Amino acid sequence: MHRKAGASALLTVLVLAGCGAQESPEGMSEAAQAAGTMDESLTELLEAAKERSTTDFERETLDRAVENGGLTQQDYEEAFNRYQECAEAAGLQETYRKMPSGLYRLVETGSGDSEDSMATAMDANAECADGTIMRIESMYALQIGNPHMLADSRAAVIQCLYEQGHIEADYSMADFDRDMEDGMRSAPFDLADEAVDDCFYSSGFAISAQT
Repeated sequence: MHRKAGASALLTVLVLAGCGAQESPEGMSEAAQAAGTMDESLTELLEAAKERSTTDFERETLDRAVENGGLTQQDYEEAFNRYQECAEAAGLQETYRKMPSGLYRLVETGSGDSEDSMATAMDANAECADGTIMRIESMYALQIGNPHMLADSRAAVIQCLYEQGHIEADYSMADFDRDMEDGMRSAPFDLADEAVDDCFYSSGFAISAQT
């Protein structure tokens, strides 16, 4: 059901000349500046998602989002509720946790341990997600997890962490890659912090704190 993307407006990169140097846009990390923005606007991405819709509900929701400039929390909640109703009717026993961003994260599934039962659960999950939550969640996560429409999802995580005060502006994508390879053991932030975890999850990184 999950996978990701998000956002509300294109990042405007302001370049100010001064003594031969460039001054950073206020509030933007160096990684965000280096990443640049997506080629498509949010409206274009919503339009593309609408074209792939498979149900009237999904199509109408995304069409309204195109007109309004984005999805609402209510749109996402309705899509999630429709998915859950289908999943429960299919016999799936899933437990979700609501993140600070408003996204729902799967934390437990009662699909069983056998390969057959897991495959059956995955098929039911995909069938229920298509037409309810799949495309709507992807776009909603993009809006809230990457509001600057950064072209690199790593930069979206970094910008979120920077805005929350967990890292300095010069924390780079190379630093991010190094910390990922190290399992975040030496990272300047704590994955056990729900807000930090949410920065990762809303940007498409479903990882967990090391225990």
